[in-house]
Amino acid sequence: MATFSDLINAKLKDKDLTLGAAAEAIGVSPVSLRGVLAGTSVPNARSLDKYCSFAGISAAEAKVLIDSAKAEGSTKKKKGPKAKKAAKAPKAPKAPKAPKAPKAGRKARGGSASEALAAISQALAKADALAQDPLAVAVHGLSASNRKFVAAIVATF
Repeated sequence: MATFSDLINAKLKDKDLTLGAAAEAIGVSPVSLRGVLAGTSVPNARSLDKYCSFAGISAAEAKVLIDSAKAEGSTKKKKGPKAKKAAKAPKAPKAPKAPKAPKAGRKARGGSASEALAAISQALAKADALAQDPLAVAVHGLSASNRKFVAAIVATF
């Protein structure tokens, strides 16, 4: 028994149309028509009437052809990355992750809050000193490549 895709393929050959011209004549996208012609997809409810008028059959006849092809399993299997994904066996569940080691922060090192505040105060003092240096501020505003150039010049001293 002929399938719906066989019928559309035959009409294309009879009318001697290219894929693009046929898609335009039917009123569907070339991608949709390509899938129907390959037998990997069937028209949706909105485009079924368009295909039927092109093929010269009723929607009921088209549905019979499509349903019989599905029942016989004669629709072609999809090719490509999506088909490969669907064909793969399901993955086994992942093993639970091991608990993470505690971070080496202030609490892990046993430091106190006052030690942390002292370190922050020292970092702020250094940043303040850099902010007062006009050369440091000017270099900071340069692009990365220009900063590398300045660093290379300074390294020669």
